[in-house]
Amino acid sequence: MSNIEDSFKGTTMPAFDPEVSLVSEDEQAKLTELRDQLADDIAAEASAQFEEVTGDIRLLRFLRGHNSVADSAAAFRQMLALRAKHGLDGVRQAILDNGLDHSTAPHQPILDKHGPLFARWDSGQTLAGDYIQTLRPANVNAQKLLEEISGEQLQENFHYHLELIAIHLDRRSRESGRLCKMFRVQDMGDISMGVVSTLRPVLASFLADLQISHPESIRVLHLINIPSFFSLIFAAVSPILNEKTKARIQPWSGDYKPTLMKECDVGVLQRLEEARLACPGKGYKPGKAIKAVVPAWGKVEVAACVQPGDCVKWNLRPDTSIVFRASTFAEDGTSTVFKEV
Repeated sequence: MSNIEDSFKGTTMPAFDPEVSLVSEDEQAKLTELRDQLADDIAAEASAQFEEVTGDIRLLRFLRGHNSVADSAAAFRQMLALRAKHGLDGVRQAILDNGLDHSTAPHQPILDKHGPLFARWDSGQTLAGDYIQTLRPANVNAQKLLEEISGEQLQENFHYHLELIAIHLDRRSRESGRLCKMFRVQDMGDISMGVVSTLRPVLASFLADLQISHPESIRVLHLINIPSFFSLIFAAVSPILNEKTKARIQPWSGDYKPTLMKECDVGVLQRLEEARLACPGKGYKPGKAIKAVVPAWGKVEVAACVQPGDCVKWNLRPDTSIVFRASTFAEDGTSTVFKEV
């Protein structure tokens, strides 16, 4: 494989910024060392011919994502093992055959029926050229979702999207002459602790694979309209996240718009509003007192973040029979049902 600078002859290289530039002089020497260490591993893989898998841009992400060349090489070998385990060379070919269309991911119609779990790719780019992804998860009924789709099938869908990410980021990096990443804006306004708890095993596997296979692929993750129980959600997923990933997370309970507007145009706000209208939430906000009218055969989930010794009271006024369930969630996100009537 040629020197990384050769891949970008004819492009305008930005002034060096370790966050966005392709490679420094010091990194070039380490990149050569990393490629030498992985030469036999890459040569043994069919993906050796896939630039977005084994090219210098992908290697650079691993180099920056780890503390040493040796650590980078070990992580890259883990990535190759994951590709073999999940048959990702075949997934890559299916993506190319389908014209890089995320809607053709395996089992996507089932997921779309229950609510979006992945961000939109068509949300534009930041002023610096990173991909903008916007997502507003609907209030998904996780139990019903898992009745229609298995954890293995969810993994197939996840890996399709991860492979699509790699192709997009590699192509954009080559076009722009900078290390392109994802600028993700996720609206947490309708997320529930029940969804997080139910899907946690699947999410844990997905996040682990994401961090192994795609280091240095996220610029920032803005979490907007976070609920009052966000600390519980973060506690549930925090053990899965490495420190570099955690450093990219920016939660917002207040006005996030001025910060977004420093890096994006107003279009990203419009797309978030479109997502909100397409996936209207239930509108239940935890607080000192919460009122909700539940229609026949309806369901409402209300979350409250409490400390030991706190008291939570319910004033139920049913005009027919009801099922009432209260659950507690420990700091690790696990759920224990202690009351059902």
